[in-house]
Amino acid sequence: MDKDLEKLFDFQRFAENKRLSAMLAQAEESLTRTLSDEELELVNAAGDPAAEAAKQKLK
Repeated sequence: MDKDLEKLFDFQRFAENKRLSAMLAQAEESLTRTLSDEELELVNAAGDPAAEAAKQKLK
């Protein structure tokens, strides 16, 4: 999908299609937004399987 987006961004530079421009802006916004605190709690960058078990015990 990333390759498709790259192609669309390149095409948009020349075509200046308003609908495509809006779609690309929406895609770019969704890919560059900051995660909320609630979303960050769900991220497990270290890949520790015990983290999920510990979270379940807290509930």
